Amino acid sequence: MTVPFDFSTVAGRRRSILIQLSIWLGYIGIYSIVMLLSDAYYYGIIQLPFTLGLLAIVFYSNVYLVVIPNVERGTYIRLVLYTILMLVIYAGARYLLLLYLLPALGIKTLYESIHSFSLTQFLFDTYWIAFHYLSLSYGYFFALRMVRLERQKLEKDRQILLLENLNRRAELAFLRTQLNPHFLFNTLNLFFSDALKTSPKLADAIMNLSQMLRTITEVGQNEMVSAAQEIAYIQHYLNIQKYRFSKQLSVVFTVDDNDLSQTFLLPPLILISLVENVFKYGDTVDPEKPAMITITITPERLTFSSRNSIKELPNYTQQGVGISNIKQQLKLAFPGQAEISTKAYEAMFYVHLYIEASY
Repeated sequence: MTVPFDFSTVAGRRRSILIQLSIWLGYIGIYSIVMLLSDAYYYGIIQLPFTLGLLAIVFYSNVYLVVIPNVERGTYIRLVLYTILMLVIYAGARYLLLLYLLPALGIKTLYESIHSFSLTQFLFDTYWIAFHYLSLSYGYFFALRMVRLERQKLEKDRQILLLENLNRRAELAFLRTQLNPHFLFNTLNLFFSDALKTSPKLADAIMNLSQMLRTITEVGQNEMVSAAQEIAYIQHYLNIQKYRFSKQLSVVFTVDDNDLSQTFLLPPLILISLVENVFKYGDTVDPEKPAMITITITPERLTFSSRNSIKELPNYTQQGVGISNIKQQLKLAFPGQAEISTKAYEAMFYVHLYIEASY
């Protein structure tokens, strides 16, 4: 259930309590002035703590027990029925308070002291007061709800801006040079053509590098990319590593996408960052303990898992995108729908990531 005021922090609780106390004290002041100008000043002031307490119960009960639950569920017929029930309960409670409880305590009430009791007049007064306070409770809720929604919008805009900044940092971590893309690709094509004549294996590595750089250029400006693009990028990266390590490379890469990789979206360069960390910190040339990388996509979620033996020193010192950066991106892009966990156990390092489907 949504609470209009912010009670999540000490400062928020104090501010909320002060606002509400100010409202009620202001009402008491205005009520006292109005009663001072009437003949019923004495009786009104004496019974004020009791009647005001009853109205406060009606006010907050209507907000938190009637308005908030039914507005958020969209059960507006129940909202109307419960509001009518609240009117009936208030009328009964006010009747017992003014005609039985207060007289039993020796406190004279307006109805006992000024005129003879009239049920019609009592009901008119009661429902007029109740309607007034119930209307205020609705205004109280909707005004604070608008403030809360505006705050949520500002927070969402801030998170989007932060996500865009993180994506730019991730892109720069992979491609720090500012070479003109056309010049870069033309040069790589020239190298590919020359290498194809003498070393098809080298030509294949150049082609994979070209495809990786082209992917970065294409997806770097996008907030979300398909899992298929990420998987293709990883495959190009692994092909280059195969050229680098030749037959020594011991990495098993498995993909089970159930033909869903084209439609499953995620922030760019998330998965390749995890794969790169396997090569940076893990032993990828041990045939007895091969590194394992698995990507599975189902209609419900995408799952990434990796396992690699741990080396004492990184294989290279170039900085990449860390786990904390990835966690932040996932938190902003998939609030409450994604989680990444790591574990080191018996000289092995494990990473597990899942992202719930949002389509």
